[in-house]
Amino acid sequence: MSHKTAREMALQILYRIETQKAYSTVLLDQAANDHDWDGNQALLRQLVKGTLEWRGKIDSVLKPIVKGDLESLTPWIRNILRLATYQILFLDRVAPEVAVNESVELAKRYGHQGTVRLVNAVLRKVVAQRHQKIAPAVVEQDPAEYIATNFSHPKWMVQRWLQQLGVEETIELCMANNRAGHLCLRTNTLQGSTSDLRRQLEKEGIAFRPAHYAPDCTLVTTLPRTTRLNQLSSYCDGLFQVQDESSALIAYLVDPQPGEYIVDLCSAPGGKTTHMAALMQNQGRILAVDLHRHRLHLIQTNTKRLGITMIEEVCADGRTLHLDHLADRVLVDAPCSGFGVLGRRSDARWNKAESDLQGLRVLQRELLQHAATLVKPGGRLVYSTCTIDAEENEGIVQAFLNDSPEYTLVGASPHIPAILIDQQGYYRTWPQRHEMGGAFGAVMVRST
Repeated sequence: MSHKTAREMALQILYRIETQKAYSTVLLDQAANDHDWDGNQALLRQLVKGTLEWRGKIDSVLKPIVKGDLESLTPWIRNILRLATYQILFLDRVAPEVAVNESVELAKRYGHQGTVRLVNAVLRKVVAQRHQKIAPAVVEQDPAEYIATNFSHPKWMVQRWLQQLGVEETIELCMANNRAGHLCLRTNTLQGSTSDLRRQLEKEGIAFRPAHYAPDCTLVTTLPRTTRLNQLSSYCDGLFQVQDESSALIAYLVDPQPGEYIVDLCSAPGGKTTHMAALMQNQGRILAVDLHRHRLHLIQTNTKRLGITMIEEVCADGRTLHLDHLADRVLVDAPCSGFGVLGRRSDARWNKAESDLQGLRVLQRELLQHAATLVKPGGRLVYSTCTIDAEENEGIVQAFLNDSPEYTLVGASPHIPAILIDQQGYYRTWPQRHEMGGAFGAVMVRST
């Protein structure tokens, strides 16, 4: 039986992302354990991530050539064209004729004779025109259109960022989202020190460097082509958890202490939950709450591998959760637009609509309001997101504080580097400023 190529695997992943709003990270992780393909993970990740990152630019090239509505094509054919155009325009190591021929073969399997001819004709025009400069909108005349087309982001997102950041920094943000970031490993201090982890990584042939701000994080700079992360001894022995540096710093805002009772209200997949357990030396109790049972399974899998025994998983709606007694600290890592992590979740920029944001803000307010009832007097309430959107961040917190006089905003934990704390005392990171994902955190204390 013939195995699928990396290109065919990439096509299937892109199809599911577009039609099912599946997550690229999840699908790529699943592909790592799928043996029914040629196993070139580096190429697969590059094809998926690159096609998603540059989809806006790619579509601007394809639409005039297709001479019709690109959306009228089937998702299979549309993504065959996108995948091939990415290779032709952005991958110098792939010969254009190879990209065309491979795509024609895919069209034979996922289309019909008419679409095979279409794919062949369109891609040959892309090849012929690839060195032509397409005149974009002049930045001064229409900055949103210019940035959206040339840096491949939805125009409505760009318009929001222009209001918040201005032209120059919006371009820097989009460029940061399109750069390949390093894989970040957070040390599981229950199983050893960061030095122990790095010595083991050296033995496994993994090149790395220390993270920018978090002392227990390590950035992988080179992962050998044939290496599967989940097969490394360091992974199987629970020496690390994959977690972005901006996310790993959130646990320090909570500042959990051994023996305390902590509630993580939106816990899956469990990176912050397991980090808090490590900071607590696996002593005390953490209630890991999530609305989706299948996502709680991810926490169970990680806690077993990491050697954590203090976490209790509860499938419940964080807006109605009832506790047997009030918690010392509650973390609300709220569902959000994810604007801060578009660099590693390229699919998110195309799977969201501006109309989704209002519903998210309602959910965020409701989660924070109910979480406030779960904290004991003198306890700590932390609200965090992985977005850079002000309305989802300080907008939610300020509205909550206006209605909740028993809570006071306090400065971020002394464990957080001062450069990541703004004048209001919020924890805030930006992809274009700090070379990590964008994140937000607010620390509040209950007085009565």
